[in-house]
Amino acid sequence: MVRVQNKQTSGGTLITLGMVICASVAGCTRSSADYFSRGTVCAKKGQYDRAISNYDKAVVRDSGNADIYANRGYVYFIKGEYGRAISNYNRAIEIKPNYAEVHINRGNAYSIMEEYDWAIADYTRAIEISPRYAGTYSTRGCMHFVKGEYGMAISDQTAAIEMNPKYAKAYRHRAAAYSMTGEYEKAWRDVHKAHNLGYQIQPKFLSALRTLRETSSREKVN
Repeated sequence: MVRVQNKQTSGGTLITLGMVICASVAGCTRSSADYFSRGTVCAKKGQYDRAISNYDKAVVRDSGNADIYANRGYVYFIKGEYGRAISNYNRAIEIKPNYAEVHINRGNAYSIMEEYDWAIADYTRAIEISPRYAGTYSTRGCMHFVKGEYGMAISDQTAAIEMNPKYAKAYRHRAAAYSMTGEYEKAWRDVHKAHNLGYQIQPKFLSALRTLRETSSREKVN
């Protein structure tokens, strides 16, 4: 099984994943499980080509196991081979349609390829399957942000914050969306909330937001 860990840049696009893989797979033959385990060990060591080779052998012996495709897709992802990653995720989802983690992983691959609508569709499906994971809402919110859909971005970041009030990145991302809709006071509060939770705010963003906030305040007075 693959677990995902979302990580975003300050620009709002998702960059990388984390992975925790089980050492065995229920239902595999002994040989398939052995190759799967070897692939896992190689992946953890950063030996990605060897990991793929072992997953290839596992697939030959158990072509109906979604976890093998999911893990092989992950390794292709970290190698930067996003098309192959997506192909493996597609197969994993064909076998196991409600595999929320793989929908997230495929969404991450689509986001790097700037296929934002496809990414949003995958994150939405993951939310339908597993609605209590704050990170998925925040990541989908980032996709809405880069598409200029700031209201939807704010809604998703708000949902993430409601689930996890200490989610510093979600406050930072919501601040960016608020700044784009001219809600500078809300953005300012979110920036400081993120900072108080330990998130490092870029000085340029903070300076620009301060200027916009002060200008807006003067205009309201006049």
